[in-house]
Amino acid sequence: MAVARVLSVLGFAFLLLACSPQGPEDNAPRRIPELPQYDRSACRDVQPYEGGEAPRGNHLQNNFVTENAFNKPYDRADLDAVLNASAVQTSVYVMDMGVNVYRIPRARNQCPMFYALPEVPSNLRAVWDEIAGGSGQGQLAGAYFEICEGTCPDKSMANPTILVHEASDRWTLVHEMMHHNFNALRKASSTESINSIRERVRSGQVNLEQLVDSYDQNRNRQTLTSIANQVYTLINSIYVLMVNTTFEEIAIESLLLEEAAAGNYTFISRDSAQSAIWYIKLSRQDGLRHFAAFSDVLLKISREASRNEWRDINTIVERAQSDIDTVRAKTANILSRAETNAAKAQRRSNLQGRIVETLGESLNEFVPYSYNKTADMTANHFFTPTQHSQLHERDGYETIESVTQSLNAISNKFN
Repeated sequence: MAVARVLSVLGFAFLLLACSPQGPEDNAPRRIPELPQYDRSACRDVQPYEGGEAPRGNHLQNNFVTENAFNKPYDRADLDAVLNASAVQTSVYVMDMGVNVYRIPRARNQCPMFYALPEVPSNLRAVWDEIAGGSGQGQLAGAYFEICEGTCPDKSMANPTILVHEASDRWTLVHEMMHHNFNALRKASSTESINSIRERVRSGQVNLEQLVDSYDQNRNRQTLTSIANQVYTLINSIYVLMVNTTFEEIAIESLLLEEAAAGNYTFISRDSAQSAIWYIKLSRQDGLRHFAAFSDVLLKISREASRNEWRDINTIVERAQSDIDTVRAKTANILSRAETNAAKAQRRSNLQGRIVETLGESLNEFVPYSYNKTADMTANHFFTPTQHSQLHERDGYETIESVTQSLNAISNKFN
């Protein structure tokens, strides 16, 4: 997954490098700061230190699998390490992976889930504020990106960084860790780099625009055939790019829901499953919006071909539309499965919550994880629905958006 050019995208005139990452080879124990005084009822479902330890040796192991919605390779050992870990231990493990991890300070009455993380430095806080300003319907909970001067390298990591809101739940950090997991495996593989895919898309867009301009000047069968073929090729290139941007969000959330439904992923908020479904729906809707622009252009090409009785062109159009229909059906099936898993995960977390609540009523303050049922029911999950951000994919998102705008303009030319 090619990582966005942070400096050029955000207009920063300096290298956003807060500190050198601690690599996997550095096994020195990390000092975990003492937990600050806080109202435990603010952490409605899970306390920051509740959960197991993350085995530190896992980040030195390799267990590459492709068991997820879009068959994206990742290191299963890293996911296994944090499935049952506390928020504190998850934070330590992710830093051991060589990722810079910082917290965005919480409001005083919010849950200090990530108190153990260092506070975000001012230069990276500016990055957070830039992303949060465009986070849409939800509040920004976390962001993952690489810090590069110019284009990030295709085959090596460049200061991978995660920013996480201190009051978000553990799911957020695991989600951002999986972006890093996918990113690292993608760079280590022999597959085409994101930079290359993005350039292929941009080149296809330029070619399509030139063909349409040519057809506008001289409407003939050969040029319209070339337009149809170029649209078909561009659809497939956009899909590959989208699997590494918008649809990667779906891959992560559906994977985590599957683990939660099976009981493998624990110590998470009761709201996490529904937040994940919201985010899958949002990502699917955004992805299909771009494919809808392709469908509109294909319809215009088909009408133009039928009007001139160039029937062979419609064969290309039908093949291209079939690919779009496949994407729509595939993502619908992923969503349906995710909703089933979310319901299972919800039942598990509700049961766990009732057990904790019962203990709290029986033992009150003597139970460290007691749940105060009179507390605000949204106290622990301030990010429902959650909005994550892949800053490392900004160039990818912008490339896709540029193509969609171009398609809209092309569609108007056929009117």
